[in-house]
Amino acid sequence: MPQENLPISGKKWWYHIAFWIFWIAMNTLFLGSAEDTYKRQFITEIYELPEKVFVVYLNLYWLVPRYLLRKKYFKYGILLFLLLFCMSLVMRAIYVKFLALQYYPETAGLPFFQAYRLFKYIFYNLNAVVFITTGISLFYHLRHEQQMNNELAQQNLRTELYYLKSQLHPHFLFNTLNNLYSLSLKKSDNAAPIVLKLSELMSYMLYDSQKDVIDLQKDIKYIKGYIELEKIRYGERISISFNESGDLEGKRIPPLLMLPFVENAFKHGLCEDTENVWITIDLKVKQGVFYFKIRNSVNPLLSNDKPDPHGVGLQILKKRLELLYPSAYSFEIRKDIDFFEVDLKIKL
Repeated sequence: MPQENLPISGKKWWYHIAFWIFWIAMNTLFLGSAEDTYKRQFITEIYELPEKVFVVYLNLYWLVPRYLLRKKYFKYGILLFLLLFCMSLVMRAIYVKFLALQYYPETAGLPFFQAYRLFKYIFYNLNAVVFITTGISLFYHLRHEQQMNNELAQQNLRTELYYLKSQLHPHFLFNTLNNLYSLSLKKSDNAAPIVLKLSELMSYMLYDSQKDVIDLQKDIKYIKGYIELEKIRYGERISISFNESGDLEGKRIPPLLMLPFVENAFKHGLCEDTENVWITIDLKVKQGVFYFKIRNSVNPLLSNDKPDPHGVGLQILKKRLELLYPSAYSFEIRKDIDFFEVDLKIKL
């Protein structure tokens, strides 16, 4: 077991001392109350403490990591039993030599190798504390592993999101710069607004997209800016409906959550040779739930290029949603011959 789980270093050693004080106190009060022999029971606990400590830490720092955590259950069980049996002999010797004559005279004449006494040490005096400390140690170990797995999952997700954004940016920039170049050749008055809007969008991608959450209305503004730039490419041939409603004020969501869906609508559903293409976007917040639905026309000529529900981008988005909103979101994709639809709901 990794030393981080139950280390005897720093402030952690106080936990161990507190545990043994609690163990002695509970046994003294519980066992001593039977015949009002608190002093005798306390002295017995003190005599047995070194043996229990030895067994517990040998188990925690040698048997558990070497055998139990490696799923060598049979070897672990055999070695643990041998350890308990040997220590029961030691405890029996201490009892006979020191405790029996002074505190338990009624048992002083009993033989040393008495099966009942030895097994009592194994399955009661020792096994109880070993069982409890092993359980505590395994709990910390599993919690530590879960934390490590979560950190690894977050790291993998960040890597995949970086990949997703790297795929998005070149495609978007290529189209926008081409449009800007065409307008520049025509000396169009639209060139300057495009440069300004592109600058705002790139600032968003470079800085705001690095934050954990951003203002929902700011994200919507970014989506609208992206759509405006794409509309320059398609002109009057495209019909775009963007509807927003509900309580949007003060709501925050992870950045770039909606953009991949919008980008896919342009990338996969439309082409420059297609007439009468359309995209509809409905966005609202109602009773703490964020609703986002986007539907786009599908060009029959690009039927083989329709978004795949199991594509890399959508897989990354699903992983992101599972980590950010476990059991608090729904994500549906519908494909038909003439449209593609994504329906996302998130409980904020």
